[in-house]
Amino acid sequence: MDFILSLVSLVWQILLGTGCSVLAAFLVWLFWWWRVRQAASRYLGKWKQFDLDGREVISAKCNPIATIRRSPLWWQADILDYEGEHDQNRDPSNPGKRRRLKGRIVVNPITLDRASATLHYTDESDDAEFAIHEYLAPEEGTIYVVPSDPNYTRHVLRRDTPS
Repeated sequence: MDFILSLVSLVWQILLGTGCSVLAAFLVWLFWWWRVRQAASRYLGKWKQFDLDGREVISAKCNPIATIRRSPLWWQADILDYEGEHDQNRDPSNPGKRRRLKGRIVVNPITLDRASATLHYTDESDDAEFAIHEYLAPEEGTIYVVPSDPNYTRHVLRRDTPS
């Protein structure tokens, strides 16, 4: 009888310990997911691109715009969908056709103010990889974009406010 009671007690302790461990792991994952989702929500919305000339922010000549949305998969809190377009030529008098960009932005779950993006033009197979560093000012959001490819220039995305 004592053997059966000790066996039942051992099984109960194992089940209770395993259940508590699973619950604790789930709560940690839930907190981590919520934290990353909150950080990623700062990127959502419509953005306009501005070029950087040293430290000076100047208007971009190719009329670029971008929209950042959440991934349709709810459990991917750190992944955002990017869609953008800009004029093919940087000359405002002859803009040419609009070039469309699509891609994914992945928020770094360790340092939440950084993200990386892999974007590609829909009209060709040219991929462009960008390292994104975010800085949010109190009045308006600003994302500093530092391309890893030297063919692309550093630029700034600012929230597009309707006129």
